[in-house]
Amino acid sequence: MGHLDGQIAIITGAGTGIGREAALMFAEEGAHLVLAGRRVDPLNAVAEIIKSKGGTAVARSVDLENGDSAAELGTWTLEEYGQVDVLVNNAGHSSRVRSIRYVGPEEWNSVF
Repeated sequence: MGHLDGQIAIITGAGTGIGREAALMFAEEGAHLVLAGRRVDPLNAVAEIIKSKGGTAVARSVDLENGDSAAELGTWTLEEYGQVDVLVNNAGHSSRVRSIRYVGPEEWNSVF
């Protein structure tokens, strides 16, 4: 038995990097995964790896900078699974500006 058996986990930015590795680790612990991000191809690749090892994962293309799109992801997950037990907010990008003194409000909101 895994530490996350039967729990529903949404992982954003799950197609590459830290999000991908988190998804693979959560799957090993028995979580049912909703893999979210902008690019569906990497998400599908991670979902296939998880499924090939007997896990459960679904890829959902979502633009998390769009509040309606993010809310739709939550609504879909609740309709599909009835709950969300774990949320890993991993998606993001870094600013081109190298000093916080020069980051405007729009860019600040887009990064966070």
